[in-house]
Amino acid sequence: MAAVASKSSQQDVASHSSGLERELRDSNAALEVLLKEKGQRMDEREYLVDRRLIASMLSLYLDHVSSGQRGLAEQVLAQALQVLGGAPAENLADRQRLRAVATAAEARLQSEPLSSAFLDFLEREADEAVPCPDAEVSRGDSVLPKPAPLAPAGVPLPEGLPQASTAAP
Repeated sequence: MAAVASKSSQQDVASHSSGLERELRDSNAALEVLLKEKGQRMDEREYLVDRRLIASMLSLYLDHVSSGQRGLAEQVLAQALQVLGGAPAENLADRQRLRAVATAAEARLQSEPLSSAFLDFLEREADEAVPCPDAEVSRGDSVLPKPAPLAPAGVPLPEGLPQASTAAP
């Protein structure tokens, strides 16, 4: 009887032990999931922005615009964009440069006839032209086409095209 009780006690301990091991695995899995979620939140935290801050910045922008302080309004808007992760200073400078070029072109178009503007455009394009890969430049500005490739010996060619020589050069 003592042997049966001992065997029963061992089975109870074994089942209890396996239950504890299963519970430990489940707890470890849950802990891993929670740690992963916490890591993601911490990674995203650097990108979180307080909406009250942005709302106050936009309100300040509108106040400056309505009071005619355009320079201050643009500064506030630029700061709000930087806080939101948008438009770095280089992009703003590029856009301002493009805007200035467009304004100058518009003013020039109004002051001079379209034909003069078109000729100016053609001159700028000619100055920036990329050489054609199928052309060779020789002697000044004259462009000569590349010679046609020679056909292998024995291949009939249209009249006037040279045949490749069979002798080694």
